[in-house]
Amino acid sequence: MAHLAGALGVSTFLLLHHVSDWRWFDREDRSPWYPSLRLFRQPARGQWIPALDRMEQALSRQPGDRPAHLSVD
Repeated sequence: MAHLAGALGVSTFLLLHHVSDWRWFDREDRSPWYPSLRLFRQPARGQWIPALDRMEQALSRQPGDRPAHLSVD
């Protein structure tokens, strides 16, 4: 789905494992192929909370209305 969203230019947040596929590079938070994608990577194996925290912060800075199930309190 991330590739489709990126190809369509839809703003998308993508969670990645610490060691991810080569096309997502190692330390980038953007994709040169899909400028509308934001990448959120685990800092270490099994550590999803820091990646989710960064995603939550980025979502809270997004303009516009969000459905209630996506609200950040």
